[in-house]
Amino acid sequence: MVPKDLLCSNRNSPVMKATRSNMQHPSPPRTGWTAGLLVACLVGGAASPAAAGAWTKPQGGGYLKLGSATFSSWFTYDTEGVQKDSAPFLLRAQTLYGYGEVGITDWFTVVGFVPYIFSTNRHESGLSFHTAGLGDAMIGGQTRLLSTEVFTVSSRLELKVPLYRGGPSIEGRQSGTIPGLPRSTPFFPALGDGQVDITGFLSAGAGIPVVDGFVTVDVGFRHRTAGLTDAVIVQGAGGVFTLGRRVLLMINAVRIESMDKSSPFADEVVGKGFTSLGPAMSVFAWRGLALEVGCDFVFMGKNTAGGVQVLGGVSYGF
Repeated sequence: MVPKDLLCSNRNSPVMKATRSNMQHPSPPRTGWTAGLLVACLVGGAASPAAAGAWTKPQGGGYLKLGSATFSSWFTYDTEGVQKDSAPFLLRAQTLYGYGEVGITDWFTVVGFVPYIFSTNRHESGLSFHTAGLGDAMIGGQTRLLSTEVFTVSSRLELKVPLYRGGPSIEGRQSGTIPGLPRSTPFFPALGDGQVDITGFLSAGAGIPVVDGFVTVDVGFRHRTAGLTDAVIVQGAGGVFTLGRRVLLMINAVRIESMDKSSPFADEVVGKGFTSLGPAMSVFAWRGLALEVGCDFVFMGKNTAGGVQVLGGVSYGF
């Protein structure tokens, strides 16, 4: 059986991994660290904001979501993947986003994602550095390759495009006045990495009738056009419907593995990656409307911030 609304709540976690996983704590300029967004998740990502799993929308059908993600980070991972305390800074990012899927034909779906980010690096002294603005948008297409009653295979291509000026964008404002401190200081969190990414996925999904559930797995390769190494992405989700299919319980997992500097596919010298895992839930309310909540924990990272993200949103399937 195809999952209700084609895995609608699976947008909870992977959508915002494209954003929150891009965050990195600032350090004093002498350390060479930056306060940039890495992707992203998706996935920011990053994991892919296109999180429909392997299922495409029927012609004229779609899914729209207004969501929120709150990311808090008190530790970070260096370029070797070693976890470090981020003191004296605490990074918090609030992202509001729109996400959508529209079926152009029964076998081809267009997807899109646009975030607005308000991010703060707060020093233990009370001084804060704020940045706000549009982040990295994504537009893509998903094509169904094979489908049976319970099994589906599809491919997906995504393009990530910065919606801010420059790259990375680090203009912001501070809560206090520090003589001689420029607006471009790395203490300001960035809105994105300022580069274009192209990501391709092969997806497989299957219904599990015996428990009224499903599983879906995406395997992808991300080409990063400047400044960062390419990456291999593996993300998956599983879910079970309960209460007469009024509630969907899910678990989401994402792994982004940056290509090694010596890899023939890696043109750049800076690698970034992470692993995340977390639950999600959708409550189907009325005529296609649903309430979605979730959270995930970012761990096993490289050159990125770790922490916890809480997600929520309202969606409409048609």
